[in-house]
Amino acid sequence: DLICENAMPAQLNLNPSRNKSRISFPDATPELLKAYAVNDQQMLFAAIRYNRILQLFAGIVCWHLQSNVVAAERDKKKSRILMDELYVGIDSYGHHHAILLVAFEDSVVGVSQLRRASDHLRNHFPRAHHGLIALEPIGENAVALFGLKIAEKGVVIDYERQYQFVKAEEMVA
Repeated sequence: DLICENAMPAQLNLNPSRNKSRISFPDATPELLKAYAVNDQQMLFAAIRYNRILQLFAGIVCWHLQSNVVAAERDKKKSRILMDELYVGIDSYGHHHAILLVAFEDSVVGVSQLRRASDHLRNHFPRAHHGLIALEPIGENAVALFGLKIAEKGVVIDYERQYQFVKAEEMVA
């Protein structure tokens, strides 16, 4: 586990491990989406959704509920929480899950933002297990996903997986 205890405790640096092997995954992203994506982040979220990478990573069946979530914190009328994508899911035991998927530019994650997002999940999905997952593009057609946990000292990177989107004929067993 990697805990945020760097010079700037308000941030967590997400640096994909260089020695992790990438899981090859057949790219099922519709070509029309690739042609019309406005930016890399939009394309990245589409690839995660259409390739069901979040389900593979989290080990649950999940569905996209909302994009670009903006929520107000309880008891703070002017304090907003910005979240990228919200998923809900169910595991093999029937437990419900609420998962926040977040992308950050330049590998930097705001710890206070993640804490507030975690509080939002806990308040709005009280019967569900909560998950925070960050994603970071790594090279062309590849992404690293990080399972995050809120800890007393900051944010903990619980686990990391890397996926490479490939054509079917390039699949490696």
